Parts: sequence; C-alpha cells; structure tokens
Amino acid sequence: MRAVALVLLMLASTQLVLLTGRDHSPGELGEGGQRSEVDNSQVTIIDLGAEHACAIGTANQMKCWGDGASGKTGHENTDDYGDEEEEMGQYLMFTDVGPGLTFTDVAAGDDFTCALLSDASVKCWGSNEYLGSEAGAAGTGSKGDGYREMGAGVERVRIAWDQWNATSISAGGSHACAITNNGTSDSLVCWGDNTYGQLGQITPAWAVRLSIRWLRFPSPTSPAGGSGFHKWR
Repeated sequence: MRAVALVLLMLASTQLVLLTGRDHSPGELGEGGQRSEVDNSQVTIIDLGAEHACAIGTANQMKCWGDGASGKTGHENTDDYGDEEEEMGQYLMFTDVGPGLTFTDVAAGDDFTCALLSDASVKCWGSNEYLGSEAGAAGTGSKGDGYREMGAGVERVRIAWDQWNATSISAGGSHACAITNNGTSDSLVCWGDNTYGQLGQITPAWAVRLSIRWLRFPSPTSPAGGSGFHKWR
C-alpha cells in the first residue's frame, strides 16, 4: 500500500508541475511547445493564421484557438484560447457552422477563418471585410464574435451558381481563394482585400473588398491556337 501511495503522490506532483509550469503570452506556446489533445481522433489538417490556428480531425470536426479578435476562432466572443488552464483539449469547443455540416479543409487569414465544408460550400467568419458574403463591408464589424453568430448564422461565400462546387481553399493575410468545379472544368474565385492586386484585378482596393473575382482555366482539350494561359470569366 505504501508503494501505491508513493506512486500516486509522484503522479500528482507531476500533474501539478504540468498544470502550473506554463507562463505564455496570450494564446501562444512556450519555446519548447506542448502537446494538446483536440478530442477529435487524429489531426489530419491544420492551418495557421498570424495569431490563431485551426485543426481538423479524422471525424471531420474542427477546433480553433489563439487570438480571438474579430471572432476569428469562432467561439462567439473575442477571448484568447490556449493561454489559460482548461481552455484546450476537452474544454475547447468544436467550431459550429450549421446543422449536419463537417469540415473538409480550413484556411486561416490574419483576421478571419474560412472553411471548406462537406456540402462543397465555403463559409468564413471574422472581420467582415474578408468574408466574401453578405456579412458586411469594411468597418461594419465581425462575424463570430457575438452570441448566436456562428452555426447556421454563418453565410456561405458567393462562390458561384448552384452547379459549381468548391474543391479547395487557401488564404493570405487579408484575402482568400477557392478552386471550384462544375463537373467539367475548374475555376478560381477570390475575395477580400485587393490593396496589392491579390484578387487579380485592376480595381481600387476599397471597391472590391466584397467582390468575387473569377479566373477561368482553359480545358486541356482546348483546340490548338486557343488561349494557352487563362482568361477572366
């Protein structure tokens, strides 16, 4: 019994050290890093924003943590997650973007997050000007930082007509792009800030923050003499 009691005491001491030995700046990890359980089987996809991160597991659910400004972690507040005890692992909530929807891919920007969903749609939350939806324009607030703003309240990005499905997404600091397919060809659609031409169009940045720009790729079977590069749809 004394041996069992000694083992339990050693385990308790170890846990106490693990629970009290962290002193990180908001939402960040120490120099040695640490392992965090997401309670989502095995992690298969992860993406990093400037100050937040998101991970998708084999169950196709997702969790986000780090800087919560503009609601980009999707917790319906602006709190930081991962900088205090009992915020990671089982305590970290799964991201909710609507009933029956799971996650295929994730793209994290500086002040927003976008996800490719199981129904081939894309939804984004965070600072309104980068969401590519009806959420709002520059200076009108954020999506995901207030009560009941997530779930079904997250609008789909206007990527195309019904016959076009998103197959891949990626994000820069202040813009995002998705590859879409209609069964026969692929197109690229981008939204967000265009200060440096990152949407691929010559338009003042203030005029295109909510615009969707299509880049149509030629079919491999295009006749000889046709466009060998690309054209705007």
